[in-house]
Amino acid sequence: MGFDWEAAAEGNDGMPEGFHYVECIKVMRSNKDGIDYASKKGDPQLYTVWQNNTEHEGLAVFTLSDKAAFMLVKALKFSGADLKKMTNAGVTPGDFASIDFAQKQLVGRKCWVYAEKNGKYTNIDFVEESDVPSDVLYGQAAPDKAGDSGVDSNGHEVLEESDIPF
Repeated sequence: MGFDWEAAAEGNDGMPEGFHYVECIKVMRSNKDGIDYASKKGDPQLYTVWQNNTEHEGLAVFTLSDKAAFMLVKALKFSGADLKKMTNAGVTPGDFASIDFAQKQLVGRKCWVYAEKNGKYTNIDFVEESDVPSDVLYGQAAPDKAGDSGVDSNGHEVLEESDIPF
């Protein structure tokens, strides 16, 4: 069967509710017209797309101010960023306003999220692996990674320190 134009016209349901192991696949600082994303207060924002193993996607929007950086911090922390190293290097949330910097730091990062429907949208919240129920943890991450080289027993990619920007 070919492409289903009718289904595509109705839109994507997005990521189903529940826990998902996701990878950041895209970061955006501006819309298709080149207008930068910004909060109501005028702080720069970064739109990020996170995809699970069934190619369902969720959007996370990070406001790049010191006061509103909690979501960005959670995403970085739970995806293995060295927050102390970032602090020592003088990295600030505002540094993520550079699309090149944001891509280098976020694209390819993997972590757990909890997806929850909110009307026609799906909100994703970054969660610690220890908060993911074991049946979900082993039911999603491990089978996807089974047989991959460079993967630990929990289904996580084994990275060398030099592979992680921060």
